[in-house]
Amino acid sequence: MYVLNKEQIRAVEDSAYKNGLSYDEMMENAGVNAAKIINKRYGKKYFTVVCGKGKNGGDGFVVARKLAEIMWHDVTVILALGESTAPLALSKFKAMDGVEVLDATEDLDACLENIDGSDVIIDAVFGIGFAGSVGGDLKKLFRHINESYAAKVALDIPSGLDSGANTVPETFIKAELTLSMYAFKPVHILKPVSDLCGETIVVDTGIPSDNSNPNVSFGETIPLIPNLYEVATLNEVKNKLLPRKYDAHKGDFGHVLIVAGSYNMPGAAVLAANAAVECGAGLVTAAFPESAYPAIASKLTEPLLLPLPENAEGRISAEAIKKLKPALEKADTVLMGCGMGLDEDTAKTTEFVIKNANGTLIIDADGINCAALNINILKEAKAGLILTPHPGEMARLTGLSIGEINGNRLYAAKDLAEKYGITLLLKGANTVIAGENRIFVNPTGNPGLSRGGSGDLLAGIIAAFAANGLPPTEAAASAAFIHGLAADRVAGRHSQLACTPSRILNEIHNLCNN
Repeated sequence: MYVLNKEQIRAVEDSAYKNGLSYDEMMENAGVNAAKIINKRYGKKYFTVVCGKGKNGGDGFVVARKLAEIMWHDVTVILALGESTAPLALSKFKAMDGVEVLDATEDLDACLENIDGSDVIIDAVFGIGFAGSVGGDLKKLFRHINESYAAKVALDIPSGLDSGANTVPETFIKAELTLSMYAFKPVHILKPVSDLCGETIVVDTGIPSDNSNPNVSFGETIPLIPNLYEVATLNEVKNKLLPRKYDAHKGDFGHVLIVAGSYNMPGAAVLAANAAVECGAGLVTAAFPESAYPAIASKLTEPLLLPLPENAEGRISAEAIKKLKPALEKADTVLMGCGMGLDEDTAKTTEFVIKNANGTLIIDADGINCAALNINILKEAKAGLILTPHPGEMARLTGLSIGEINGNRLYAAKDLAEKYGITLLLKGANTVIAGENRIFVNPTGNPGLSRGGSGDLLAGIIAAFAANGLPPTEAAASAAFIHGLAADRVAGRHSQLACTPSRILNEIHNLCNN
C-alpha cells in the first residue's frame, strides 16, 4: 500500500474531481465510512466531535450527523476555532440535525466540562495541511482532551501533528485510533510520531484506488513527487504466500542454503535456519564450521547440515569453497554472513559466494563487513542481491557517518541500492527497504528488537520468502513487516524486555493463521 504526502493526496482528489467525483461526495463518503468504523468499534456511547474550520472539520460534521441521525447516538460538536468558513464544511455543518453545538471561542469552560463527560472524543480540528504549533485556548483544549478518560479517535491525522514530519510537537491530540482518508500519510508510518496515531485504518472516500500503480486515479496520470514510498500490510503478505496449492511439493518453495555461524557464534546459524524453515522454505541446508556442529546440530532437526572446513579461530575457512560450490548449484536462495566473523578466510568465502550464487542472495552481518572490503564485488553477482545492514554496517559500505545515514535514511538506502543494482534493507526505526525502483518504509517493530539474534531471525525470514518466489525487494519488505509485527505482538503480550527471537518466531505462526 502506498504512502502519500499532502501534495499527492491533493493531486489524487483533484483528479477524482475532474473525472466526476465531487468534493462534496468525497467528504460525505469519508465521514459516513469513518462513522461506521467508529460505531462498530465503540458501540453506543456519548460522543464529542471536536471540529476545526476547514475540510477536516467538515469530515467531523458528517461523522457527527451520521452517528446522531442514523445510529442514534448522543453527540455533541465542539467548534474548536469558531464557525466554519469553508463553504463545503459549512454546508455539512448546516446539514446536522439533533446535535448539540458548543463554541470553544465563546465558552471554553462549557466545552471542557463536556469533554469530562464524554466516552469518545473524535478529533477533526486539523487535517493534512496543518503546520506550526498550537497555542492559546486551543492548547488548553487539546491538553484537556488528552487528560480525559475518553477514547480518542482522530480523523485523518491527530491534530497538532504535521502530516509529513516525524518530529513530536509540544501540543497535539494523542489518538488511540486514527482514521486516515484514502491512504496512509507519512505521519502514520514514521517513528516516533506514528505511535501518537495509535492504530491507523484507511477509510474509503470513494476514490478508486490501484495499489499496483500510485499514479492511477480514474485513469489520469498524476506527477510523482520525490520520496513516494510504500508499506507492506499483513493481508498483502499473506496473499503472496498463502494458501498453497493442494498438489504442491517442497520444490515449489525453494531450497535455501545458509552459510553462517562460527565456533563462538553458533546461535546465529540456528536462528536463521529455523526462521527459514518456519517461514515456508521447502528445503533448508545449514552450512557452518565443523567445530560448531555439536551446538548447531542439537538445535536443528528440519534442515540439512553441511559442516565446513574451518580456520584456527573456528570460522569458515577458504578451503570450504570446494564443498560450497555444489551446494550453491543446488540452492535457489542463499543467505550468507550471520555470526560468521570477519577475517581473510571469511572474506574470500564471501567473495566466492557473491560471484557464484544463483537466484537470490541475502548478505547479512559479517557478510556485509566482508563485502565492504571490496564493495565493487557486488557488481559481479549473478543473483539478485539483498543487503541488510544496520547503520554501522551501512557506514562501512558507504563511507558516510552513522549520523549522516540516520539523518536521511530514505536517500541513503535508495542511493546505495541504485548504485549497485541491489535491494538494500537499512535496519532501524523505521527500517527502509529500497530496490527495483521501489521504496518501502516498515511501520512495525519496537525497541524490543534491539538484541542479539533479531537480525539473524529477519535474515532467515527474508530467505524463506525469497525461496517462495517473492522478488528481492518484496521479500525484504514483507519479511521486515512480519518480523516487526510479530515483535509488536510479543511486546503487547509480554513486554519489550521479553521480545526474544524465539518468541517472535513462534508469534509468526499466529499472524499467518489469523
